[in-house]
Amino acid sequence: MTNNPDDESASAGAEPAPSRWRRAVAAVGRAARAPLDGAGFLYRAGQDNLHFTLPVLNGAFGDQLAARHDWRAIRMSFRRHGADVPVADLRLSPAPDGRPRKTVVFVHGLMGDEIIWQTGAGPDDLRFGPRLQQELGVQCLYVRYNSGLHISENGQLLQQLLTELVATWPAAVGELVLVGHSMGGLVIRSAGYYASKSSPDDSRTESAPATSQPPAATNQPTWLGRLRDVFLLGVPNDGSFLEQNSHFTALILRKINLWPTRAISGLLDKRSNGIKDLR
Repeated sequence: MTNNPDDESASAGAEPAPSRWRRAVAAVGRAARAPLDGAGFLYRAGQDNLHFTLPVLNGAFGDQLAARHDWRAIRMSFRRHGADVPVADLRLSPAPDGRPRKTVVFVHGLMGDEIIWQTGAGPDDLRFGPRLQQELGVQCLYVRYNSGLHISENGQLLQQLLTELVATWPAAVGELVLVGHSMGGLVIRSAGYYASKSSPDDSRTESAPATSQPPAATNQPTWLGRLRDVFLLGVPNDGSFLEQNSHFTALILRKINLWPTRAISGLLDKRSNGIKDLR
């Protein structure tokens, strides 16, 4: 059998395989770095999602924060660049042809905020709002609210906010489109209910004389008249199974009536009114 010179030169130039000892040392090094790498990842993930801290706190205990007038209690408002913006400071403008723009209002869900509509995993990962503006030329507005309050409370606040929006920028706000995720969809439905209750047609009575002036509220523009579409994403219209299960669990623990079960039941009952409304 003859040796091939090419094989000999190839084997001579190849690096020797690492010994078993070196492989073991490398494995130990990787294992030692793993906790540090994991801690670094958790820190970076925490920093990237730090904006969720306040919404989560409000979702869990927001009703209690609001009752104490705590500065951490979120107040319903439109948001821009990470800050609340009064309706009068939105600086909305009509379309280039002078007509009002189609306006899309996004309402987040329980323990959420407006950022879920804007960006994803990276800065180039644009979500619904920016993509709608780029592709269709609509104007998008984002609402942040205290998701720990009763859904009916947030519904009334959203009704007032949309009424103020239409009254302040009548030439800039055209057709309205509302988009709600989870609890946000229930808040939109509640706002529609209160808007219909306060509409001019409902505010007049048959006994009122023909010459009487309608109440001041009837002179306000109604956003229901401009509402074109409502999109509900993952909205628990029939109630949330998780909240129903939490309520049932707390009830059973109270019935057992032992100190440990009463303590756990008491902790469960401290969840916010917003969460309880999801039942």
